[in-house]
Amino acid sequence: MFQLKTALISITALALAACGGGGSTSIGVSHTVSSTTTVAYVYDEPALLKASVYDSYGDRASIDDNYVAEIDPYYNRGIFEVNWSVDAPSDYYIEIAFGYSLFFDQASVVHAEYCGPYEFCDTQGTAICDYTSNLGMRCDVGLAHTDLSRQIFQLPQSGYLFISACSTDFEYCEYDTIRAKLF
Repeated sequence: MFQLKTALISITALALAACGGGGSTSIGVSHTVSSTTTVAYVYDEPALLKASVYDSYGDRASIDDNYVAEIDPYYNRGIFEVNWSVDAPSDYYIEIAFGYSLFFDQASVVHAEYCGPYEFCDTQGTAICDYTSNLGMRCDVGLAHTDLSRQIFQLPQSGYLFISACSTDFEYCEYDTIRAKLF
């Protein structure tokens, strides 16, 4: 890289001299010596590595593709599956939400689960969810459906499924989105 810069400076200086500018051009190059210090970094925050959704029709959508997960309450009883993989040095919370915009704080949380070592979901997890024709969604059969009516303006409604990994104190959260369409 240094040789390339030196060559470009030399060519520029020759070109200026050839133009008959009549003056002298001074180009200075300074050299500095630096030392690199390696610092060990210890992190406490969970990192969401990947997430995917198997929609009502069994098709897979992930954060890395353009496929839109289609969630239909009239097909396969509105059941869909969310999978995730997290790099977490300690316990964390996973949240699943649906929203019509890309702003997580405007989305409706439909599932929250405590994960980590000695839990059912350690670094990987799966949630089986369902969506009903009365605009309810949940990912735990023991809990009530979350009302999504404030997220839906007309059907079908395009939006986003958010998968979020948070520290246990919720001071740090990392999320990704998967495009979804509710029918």
